[in-house]
Amino acid sequence: MNFSYKLILFFIALSTVSQLQGQSIRFINDNLESALKIAEREGKDVFVDTYAPWCIPCKRMEPVFRDRDVGKYFNDHYVSVRINMDGDLGDFMRRKYQVIFLPTIMILDDKGVVKYQVDKVLTKKELMDIGRMVNETNGYFVSEATAISSSPITTSNSATVNTSAPEINKTDEVKKEIPIEKVEETIVVKEAAPVSEVAGEKILYVLGEGEVPPEILRQEAYFRMTLMDGSHRECAKKYLKTQADWSSEDNMRFIHDFLHSTASDEFRYFIINRHKFEALLGETNVQETVEILVDKTLNSGYPRPNLKEAQSLLSYVNPRTSRTQAHRYMLDRYYYERNHNDYLQLVSTYTTNIRPDDVDVYYTISNVCIESIGEENNELCTKLMKEGVDKRDSEPRFHETLAFLYFDQNNKDQALDEAEKALQLASKTGYSESSLLNLIEKIKSL
Repeated sequence: MNFSYKLILFFIALSTVSQLQGQSIRFINDNLESALKIAEREGKDVFVDTYAPWCIPCKRMEPVFRDRDVGKYFNDHYVSVRINMDGDLGDFMRRKYQVIFLPTIMILDDKGVVKYQVDKVLTKKELMDIGRMVNETNGYFVSEATAISSSPITTSNSATVNTSAPEINKTDEVKKEIPIEKVEETIVVKEAAPVSEVAGEKILYVLGEGEVPPEILRQEAYFRMTLMDGSHRECAKKYLKTQADWSSEDNMRFIHDFLHSTASDEFRYFIINRHKFEALLGETNVQETVEILVDKTLNSGYPRPNLKEAQSLLSYVNPRTSRTQAHRYMLDRYYYERNHNDYLQLVSTYTTNIRPDDVDVYYTISNVCIESIGEENNELCTKLMKEGVDKRDSEPRFHETLAFLYFDQNNKDQALDEAEKALQLASKTGYSESSLLNLIEKIKSL
């Protein structure tokens, strides 16, 4: 074996080891239909990750998806698809699967029926536990199916519970009665007496939806909350539909316990009757609940709120600062999305009409103007950075940015003047001088 051939084999082996070490979940991008067809052919379920480029919580899932153990398990047992909710499939996923917050993680069978769904950032252990639970029990765990059945329920008068499913910790409120939901209509089952067993499964009798007492729906909602799969939300809505009076102490506590989204009748009731909830639960508790829900909608809600919607939401947190905070929220969004044009238009309004005294925002304006040099906003950037210099003349960074802008406009004299001011200030403040010296040389070469 010659040296060249050995070298080739070495690099092939090195590449293989590298791939194994860096194995991650192999996603099909934005093609749920293909994923379902592959799943049907291979006899697997479909693992779905819904995300958006702007979604910071979604980015926290990336290290989990790249984990070697996670990648191996999900590649072996699932067909995985990743869907950009800002893309063509976004509205479809929102309507069909009620995607409200991102990231929403789902496991579907090969017909597209949900077996598990949760909208939160998951740890490696949580994701592995979910993957194993669904795969090894073949269970349907969400409100459109059954939390513990080995297959979707298709009959209206009977149901089975797979006794081999993993044991679930029950709350004190749920002891002997175990609620189960049907795929298309809610049913609640009680263990029959006597209980007969067929092939390791218990046969249960079923109460029709109209026969289910409200207290059972209430217990079911709390039971499903322990599953942490989102199925409790629909059950909570069904319980509240049976209640003509939401203002009783028990119902107010129930509403507070199951608040999930700012876009819900329960949240609207909560805000309208906020003083009653504060009297019952305390002002601090209510304020914290509002802040959590508003923050969740602003940063992971789908679709994202616009400026007016953001101000309305933030008014629930603090009406005195909501206008300012809404503008800062939108500015941060535009900045991280690198949407330079919309950022500069909005920040011009912000610095003129909202917070003329907010000098710190000019540091971000400086970054945007440097990044967008050569685009059609040089004139606006120049105006804004001149304002920044007027507000804080001792900041070398503002003078340096203004020098770059004049340089881009071939305005040699003003560019050199601002660069030399920045250099003088840099020597006094410890600001880096090397980039300024390079800039001055470039300006002089004009």
